[in-house]
Amino acid sequence: MHILIRRVKTEDLDKIAVLEEKYFSQPWSREAFGNAALSDDYILLAAEHEGEIAGYVCSQISIYEADIMNIAVKEEYRRMGIATKLIEVLAQESAKRGAESIFLEVRLSNEGAIETYKRNGFTEVGTRRNFYEKPAEDALIMRKGLPGHSAALYGARI
Repeated sequence: MHILIRRVKTEDLDKIAVLEEKYFSQPWSREAFGNAALSDDYILLAAEHEGEIAGYVCSQISIYEADIMNIAVKEEYRRMGIATKLIEVLAQESAKRGAESIFLEVRLSNEGAIETYKRNGFTEVGTRRNFYEKPAEDALIMRKGLPGHSAALYGARI
């Protein structure tokens, strides 16, 4: 299967908003994704298979860090390495912009996602109490260092 990882285009926004609505209890709007796609402070990537959006990732870049805001893969495309490909390209693009690490929050109950992140080089660095609503839940904070940067620099910043 050939998956193309590319920048999100305006014509992708409706499809991404539908996926976001399906997979998240507090989804971003189409407008929010549109604003992110136009901003230099965000990286918004789509995974495309034969013209279909199979998944996406949205990350905010701030100084030396990238923070994954949203990542999703359509159910029928899961367990095919698409999340890994999205994370790999995101890491490359983030490093080009000067990021030294990628952070994310994930529901403590989302064991599948946590395992995926661990397989992709993320480590657990803390928790955020009551981070999620609908339903209320703590978040696990995870971090992935990018090549050429020391993980030790971030131990006290969390």
